[in-house]
Amino acid sequence: LAFYVNKVYVQRLKENAEQINMQMLVSEISHDFVSANEQNFDDKVYRMLERCGNFIKSDRAYIALLEPGEGRIHYSSEWLA
Repeated sequence: LAFYVNKVYVQRLKENAEQINMQMLVSEISHDFVSANEQNFDDKVYRMLERCGNFIKSDRAYIALLEPGEGRIHYSSEWLA
């Protein structure tokens, strides 16, 4: 029983740490976009994609826009590691 309780406890600690890291990422990205303007918007989007890609351990991230009437997808931004 003690082993099971310890295992659950450790798992919850890991989940809490991951949740905190995700909340910090969202906070940093939000803070970064507060100062966005026309001149630096693309750089901020690229940096956001980079941060999100690194967070989920991906080697690429995209922003895809769906055109509902035409059923097409347009990739507006991408980040590649």
